[in-house]
Amino acid sequence: HKVSTLDTLLLERARIYLESDKGYDDILEMLETFFVEKGKIVSMLQMFMTKEAIAERIQRELIRLTTHSKARGILSAQIHAEYEKLKHATLQDWIKPEQMADIEAQVSALVLKQIDLKQRAHMPLKSLVPHL
Repeated sequence: HKVSTLDTLLLERARIYLESDKGYDDILEMLETFFVEKGKIVSMLQMFMTKEAIAERIQRELIRLTTHSKARGILSAQIHAEYEKLKHATLQDWIKPEQMADIEAQVSALVLKQIDLKQRAHMPLKSLVPHL
């Protein structure tokens, strides 16, 4: 089933994102936020490396992680564990009671539309139920 290929797909998409300008810009933005929050320790680090150099280093390491076999194994195990939880969950686990009434109304309308009672009411029973 397709769940077994999700780890490869997600890691590939992560790599593409991390290699993009948007990925780099997001890393740089998060790094700047980190610097603001951490203060003195980080300012000492900035004496040795610029924010851009640190962002590039982080970007390279994250990209490297997307091809690491252990990362793939961890991601695969997590995906499979979540998939197993999902398979054992009930609709009530996912749908709030107030949403259920709306879903019931939608399903009822769909079923009635598919049945098309007005048209079928004019058909002979042997057409409707050939095995009768």
